[in-house]
Amino acid sequence: MADYKTVNEIGRGGFGVVEEVEDTSGQPFARKTFKPAEYIPDIAHNRLRKRFKREVRIQAELGGREIMPVLASDLNAEKPWFVMPLAEKTYEQQITEDRSLGSVDIDAIADIYEWS
Repeated sequence: MADYKTVNEIGRGGFGVVEEVEDTSGQPFARKTFKPAEYIPDIAHNRLRKRFKREVRIQAELGGREIMPVLASDLNAEKPWFVMPLAEKTYEQQITEDRSLGSVDIDAIADIYEWS
């Protein structure tokens, strides 16, 4: 993670935090780091860490226009992380926009279910 400087926090979920980061040349990216929410008991952390690593590996294999590529990662770090391109909007925002236009592209969801 030393090659990336944190710019700001973009979002937080049950077992991770997403931050906008910059590389040494100032190029923006998004980094997701394993960091369980405070309400999740310590006993669940190892299981969630395995799930986080699995999801990163699957994301790296899927590719395509709907799935952000994994550009760098350290899944063996104390707090595993990965870097991906910085999106212009969230998937939820894209779905909302698509619905307003009368269609929703579900290919990404279908790919995820296929790999689960």
